[in-house]
Amino acid sequence: MIIKVRQTKANISHKFRIYYDNKRKFDGTQTGYARCPSCWLYNLDESLYLEGRGKRKGLLRAKILNLIFCIGALITWLSFISVPIVILYVALFFFIATRFPTVSDLCIILDDTGKKVASFTRHVKGLTGYHLIRIGDEEYRAYSLSRSHYQYISVYSGDTQIAQINKDLHTVNNRDIYILYLLDDQEAMADFLSMFVLYFDNHEHGNFGEVFVGTKKNWHWTWSKTDHFYDENWLPSHFDVDMDDWDDSEE
Repeated sequence: MIIKVRQTKANISHKFRIYYDNKRKFDGTQTGYARCPSCWLYNLDESLYLEGRGKRKGLLRAKILNLIFCIGALITWLSFISVPIVILYVALFFFIATRFPTVSDLCIILDDTGKKVASFTRHVKGLTGYHLIRIGDEEYRAYSLSRSHYQYISVYSGDTQIAQINKDLHTVNNRDIYILYLLDDQEAMADFLSMFVLYFDNHEHGNFGEVFVGTKKNWHWTWSKTDHFYDENWLPSHFDVDMDDWDDSEE
């Protein structure tokens, strides 16, 4: 199964279209200016919309709490009390971040009734990290790697890779494009991983507050202890496609 997440609006508003095997399935939106930014995944079938407070509610929605932002706000508040206290808290923060796994942000996924159905958390320790995806009682891990102008996110269930998300870091008008390759027997995860892409883009490539028109070329190289989770042979062994060769038409 191939899922394409294509950003259609950037700079001012952030909107996406999500295609399942070249058929448009969802629309998505992002907000990133609040302390708790959110993402929405809308079903194109109007009958599945729920009306609430004059606004349409989506099939899935995410509320994101950036814990690093909260810690920064706490340090700023403490600076009005005592400089030594700030130094102590900063030192303690870096000691914990380098010695113990910590959670840098938390994303709660709610369905159209407001029930929690999944969560995404980013775990960091020193210069390494991964995303933990919880869906019901199941747990998955996503590891990110950048090489040249491509970013790869490998999704694992235990020791088995079940999906790979590819992103070209070159963009036009700040619009991002992701391609998600998901094993057919994991189709039940499709909606949640589509939401994960919106959440990931919100944090990593949101460009909120920036207005840019034209082609932007980026090159990134990352190295960490989790690099070995990227298997360059996984994609060609499961899919007969090339990430540069896909139809970007609006079907």
